[in-house]
Amino acid sequence: LVMRHRQGRRVLIKPHPKFPDTIASAHALMLAEREADVQVIDANIHDLLEGAYCSVSICSGASFEGLFHRVPAILFGRGAVERVTRLWARGVLLGLKIICRLDFEFRGLDRLPPRPYLVAAKHQSAWDTVVFALAIPGSVYVLKAELLHIPFYGWACRRLGHIPVDRRAGAGAMRGLLRRAARTVERGDPIVIFPEGTRVAPGETRRYQPGVSALYAHLDIPVVPVGLNSGLFWPRRSFLRHPGKIVLEIGQPIEAGLARKTFSARLEAEIEAITRRLEAEAGFPVPPAKENRESRG
Repeated sequence: LVMRHRQGRRVLIKPHPKFPDTIASAHALMLAEREADVQVIDANIHDLLEGAYCSVSICSGASFEGLFHRVPAILFGRGAVERVTRLWARGVLLGLKIICRLDFEFRGLDRLPPRPYLVAAKHQSAWDTVVFALAIPGSVYVLKAELLHIPFYGWACRRLGHIPVDRRAGAGAMRGLLRRAARTVERGDPIVIFPEGTRVAPGETRRYQPGVSALYAHLDIPVVPVGLNSGLFWPRRSFLRHPGKIVLEIGQPIEAGLARKTFSARLEAEIEAITRRLEAEAGFPVPPAKENRESRG
């Protein structure tokens, strides 16, 4: 944020590089305002408090949920943690609505086919990692293997059957993904995957990773495309949140058995079309879709 010294000098306050999106940033700004005799000129204190709540509700979610919510999974099993996780998700979304004036809507839930199926969703924001616990209870996530190293949280993820992918393992990572996904399908659970592999800003798209096509060919189950506009209200790498309504929309399922190339083209077209429409519906100025082919770090 840009702050102005009361004697007229402009001061740029940047969050700590290791903690760019936490309540510590808000505290540092308020401390600077008090001790350095400066004032914020492009954000007000209400915005800072909104951002602080939103950040804490998610950024501390891994440790809080891991220690207090996920422990039941280790002790009592998957059903216990699923119930508590849904309760936690409802609390986060309620707080967003009351404090940040940020509501949400699920569309197209009636389009979901009988389980099991694969959910391929756009990923624009941390919000996306919360809502599937409510939209599609019992979902199993494809996630980064590094998350399994987090105490309690990682242990519980293993117990819950989430599917880790070590992107440094090359072909071995793909074999492990397919093997674990097949076991998940045998249990009848939906699998959620973000095909682009990372959060992508509104109006942009990245190359879809081969994992989703490999799962489609290997599992022989329908794939449900999901679009959303969360990045307009909860931007990635940003402290502040914008009031409004995030919409998550489920598209028409793509039947099993298509040629891989045909499936890939159809999936990307469906997800991007839904997402662009929801972005336009929100009334934000969204640039024409452009493809970002940069490699994942």
